[in-house]
Amino acid sequence: MTVDITKPFPGLDEVDLYPVQNYTYQNTTLQPEEDSSVAERMRRLQDQFDETGIRRSVDAVIVCHDHGLPCVLTFQIANDFFKLLLSVWYRPNFDGFLYPYKPVHVSQPKERRKIFLVTMSPEQKLGVPLNMKLLAIPLHEFYDNTQRYGPQLSSIPHLLSRVTFTAKH
Repeated sequence: MTVDITKPFPGLDEVDLYPVQNYTYQNTTLQPEEDSSVAERMRRLQDQFDETGIRRSVDAVIVCHDHGLPCVLTFQIANDFFKLLLSVWYRPNFDGFLYPYKPVHVSQPKERRKIFLVTMSPEQKLGVPLNMKLLAIPLHEFYDNTQRYGPQLSSIPHLLSRVTFTAKH
């Protein structure tokens, strides 16, 4: 099998985007936050690491369009925290930092987070926990906006730049 390295995502060079209005949303039960602070989350991560080893996480980037403008569907928790992320990131220690590579000096990272581009069908029903909002954020909002969205989300425009989007109606 030969892999063409000039093609970033085999079979996904071109992605059809459908209008955000095509999707229906249904509230589901609350999804409570397990931790009240970052420090508490890191303690829980350390306890889990001691029991089972590296934590494996998976996130999805879901892209649609609003009047032809590509948007990323994100969950918003509270006012400033956004969830959803197209790459592999590593957490070398029990702290808040994730890196888009495994640092050379780290033999056993504490978490590996894989991020995937998920294509949507023309119509879909999405479940949204009652304590979250589903937002369609324009792709350009993430660009160079680490201050607001953090390094993972602000890298999305770079990661998607090799994909051609076609806005369908």
